[in-house]
Amino acid sequence: MTISPKVGVWSIPATSKMCTPQEIWRGSQLSDVKDAYPDLTQDPNYSYIYTASVPGNPDAQYDFTFPDGPLVFEFGLGLKGVTSEEACSL
Repeated sequence: MTISPKVGVWSIPATSKMCTPQEIWRGSQLSDVKDAYPDLTQDPNYSYIYTASVPGNPDAQYDFTFPDGPLVFEFGLGLKGVTSEEACSL
């Protein structure tokens, strides 16, 4: 969990035993993530990072990483629209 002095709880990384309510976890295929989260978008600056809205929570987003191909390497829950630079600055 990352706690920001500016915004409070900013992110919650998933462990290897966790999955989203849509049953996406580490090792899930990119195509399955796209099916589960139709609004999945690729970060324009980091091609291996994708984000998606969290159903039922307009203030949150999922962050998924795919550094080595089409399998989720890691993911987490975070505040929508808040970058690490914004969260960690005083």
